[in-house]
Amino acid sequence: MVELNKIREINEKLPTVSLKGKHYVMVKDRVNAFRELFPEWSILTDVITDDGVSVTMKATVADEEGRVKATGHAQERYTATQINKTSALENCETSAIGRALALLGIGIDDSFASANETEQAQAQQNAGEKWPEPTEKISGPEIAKVRALLGDRLDDALKYYKVAGPADLNYAQYRDIVIKMGASKA
Repeated sequence: MVELNKIREINEKLPTVSLKGKHYVMVKDRVNAFRELFPEWSILTDVITDDGVSVTMKATVADEEGRVKATGHAQERYTATQINKTSALENCETSAIGRALALLGIGIDDSFASANETEQAQAQQNAGEKWPEPTEKISGPEIAKVRALLGDRLDDALKYYKVAGPADLNYAQYRDIVIKMGASKA
């Protein structure tokens, strides 16, 4: 069993980023500390909901015998930030993992929230920014990405989504294409 003193010792060595005067440990560093502290334990993630507007995930930390030691939840809107248009699921998973590890005491100092969560909250509060809604039509770079991902399957996709051309696709459809085609090219 790992002692609390060992967690404190590792926490003191973890690099931090500063946001609004508070120090945050990045999730990647929390995961590395977790692996050092608990090499036999695991982190499992599950999608709770994904309705095309937002995604909610749960991360569970389990010991070597499968006993749950901590859970963390997170939610991301696909329109919250530019990066979320294509990576909300990944951001959500990272946040859920960070929160689960924080519940174990790993990487917490000034705040329980991750640096990413704080940055996104600040971005959403910035009144001058407006991100596309899922029903808004895609444009320029997104159209180019759809063409590149689909290639000679573009016509089939347009029929599937019942649109005349790539410029008629909305951000929800675009996200669907990127997830499906991005995964098939990996």
